[in-house]
Amino acid sequence: MSNQSSEIRTELILCECKSAEHQIILMGFTDDSDIYLQIHLNTYRNFWQRLWHGLRYAVGYKSRYGDWDELVLGPAELEKLNNFIKNESSSRI
Repeated sequence: MSNQSSEIRTELILCECKSAEHQIILMGFTDDSDIYLQIHLNTYRNFWQRLWHGLRYAVGYKSRYGDWDELVLGPAELEKLNNFIKNESSSRI
């Protein structure tokens, strides 16, 4: 990405249940072909991770940003996502 000023495009996708814990934020820059997916995380399958997270919660620790992670999709991955969405949409019509 260049040092020039670029515009940020964002889109919020909520689950059908409308829970704030079930959301994805899509973000892109006008001068970059990559798309960034920020996903809210709230599930820990590993017992020790759940225990550690629970202990931190019990003593009042709260992350400033919540539990989030990010995935960067390049052009090849975006094409796969686009094809998947097109196929799913056409099979539901």
